[in-house]
Amino acid sequence: MNILIVEDETQIRSSLENTLRRFGIEDIRIAGNGSEALALLEERRADLILSDIRMPEMDGIALLERVRERHGDVPFIVLSGYDLFEYAQKALKFGAYAYLLKPVAEAELEDVVRRALQELMQKRDLRDDELRLQIKLNAGTSELRRRYLSEIVEGKEASGRQARKCEEYGIRFPYPFHFVWLAGMDEAVRIAQAMPRSDVELLKYGLENLCLEVFREGGLVAEPFRWDDGIGLLLNGNGEDGQSADGQSADGQNADGQNADGQNADGQIADGQNADGQNADGQNADGQNGLGKIAALSERASGLALDVLKLSITAGVGHAAGRLDETPASFASARRAYAQKLIHGGGRVYACRAVRDSAPESISLDLAAERELLALFEAHRQDEASAFLAERYAPFRIPCSFEIADVAKLNYELIVLLVTILKQLGFDADEALGDEYHLYTQVNTLQSVEEMVAWFRQRCMDAFAHIQEKSTRSTKKLMGKARDYIAEHFHEAISLELVADHLQISPEYLSREFKKELGENFTDFLLRLRMEKAKFYIREGRYRTYEIANLVGFQNEKYFSKVFKKATGFTPSEFKFRTL
Repeated sequence: MNILIVEDETQIRSSLENTLRRFGIEDIRIAGNGSEALALLEERRADLILSDIRMPEMDGIALLERVRERHGDVPFIVLSGYDLFEYAQKALKFGAYAYLLKPVAEAELEDVVRRALQELMQKRDLRDDELRLQIKLNAGTSELRRRYLSEIVEGKEASGRQARKCEEYGIRFPYPFHFVWLAGMDEAVRIAQAMPRSDVELLKYGLENLCLEVFREGGLVAEPFRWDDGIGLLLNGNGEDGQSADGQSADGQNADGQNADGQNADGQIADGQNADGQNADGQNADGQNGLGKIAALSERASGLALDVLKLSITAGVGHAAGRLDETPASFASARRAYAQKLIHGGGRVYACRAVRDSAPESISLDLAAERELLALFEAHRQDEASAFLAERYAPFRIPCSFEIADVAKLNYELIVLLVTILKQLGFDADEALGDEYHLYTQVNTLQSVEEMVAWFRQRCMDAFAHIQEKSTRSTKKLMGKARDYIAEHFHEAISLELVADHLQISPEYLSREFKKELGENFTDFLLRLRMEKAKFYIREGRYRTYEIANLVGFQNEKYFSKVFKKATGFTPSEFKFRTL
């Protein structure tokens, strides 16, 4: 349960909030006036509103009136410091649940709030019961019709049975052409997160009824069927655009399906055809001239959905099918049309007039692609790796060539590919990118292919940054081991190859990284260490020169003295004299 407090006085707001929290209510939002409250309500509906009467910008009565217009029967408790009948009368007129005088006793407020929330729960239970009852009442014939039409458009029902079964279910298609029509809510993820599931189903049910009404009023037979991503309708018509004598269609669009501004009704020309289904040479494709009418009615349905249900929807229209058993092909083309929203954006109507069997083969990844990307990672070529990922989406630029499922499949394969490469390189993919399932869920909530490309570019950057960080740490640790090994064995016949063999790396890699990390090459480091030790032994005064030479790794005393003088500017004897 969430409660909205609307009060312009800070002290009273805090007092009300603290009181409600003592009642055990945690989800509380605060507004300083009616305008702020309406803005919060647009973001999320409140279960209960407590509002003062007198506030700047918009008072409590005006807020109550607006709430009733926009949000229905949300319980509204009015708080007032004025015991005026006029206020109480207006509050009750607009359906206030209670009118309380300030200062409100805590016990009185608790009683009113609890009663209001209890009644709200009872109403919700009743509404859910009514919904379940309505679904049960319509479940028989209506649900069987839906499921059977789903089997037809999905190609699961034999053509020889279709006419008889349709007759049994009372499904009649008197016209020669069939079109599959699909529509989905553009903000389906946000809506699902903000609303209870029962409310989402009601919204979907309302959208379906609205669209059915538009198409049926437009002279088409419209029957709903199940489609997991939104609503699906099987439309049946005679393929005519419904033109009047002056060449104008009933909805004010030109006969070729163009609006007054010359834009096609479906907003897209996917394969060289106009919105009314005419080819470039002006010849009508069989049944395709009906697409102009369907596109116009689709635009009308989309506008009503936005005005009445506050929903932005995208619709996809499949090509005309001359027989019922050809509707699976129309269903496939409708899915491809609907998927155009990932390229051109939602809130529009798209039509696909060409029959394509499947998405381009190049969308799928193979072993060669994996090797190519692995090579780019091994060579630390981040820009080229990002470009490689972006290029995988190039086939989706072909109009009506793919379905949303194809994009989701590619998203999955690319995530698996990145994870696999990181593992092959010896890195923790979860640490670098996150959980695979979370990644897949995240990328598929994006609204366009461009957003997906940008998302994968960022994941590529994350992967390279992780590799760089871990590699740097690993190199530092490895060079530290090299330095320690040299410090322990400097007095022996030590060499770069010997140290590299001990660390199980190549001498070339050791030489390169040693200088990069420590700022000097192996030979200079070893010589400096030996000379520092030699100075120590000379200052100590316990050893002769030939003994010191042996202690620091020189077998020849003269050669040691020569190297020592070159390094310090003094012979061992001169250095000893200077330290006395």
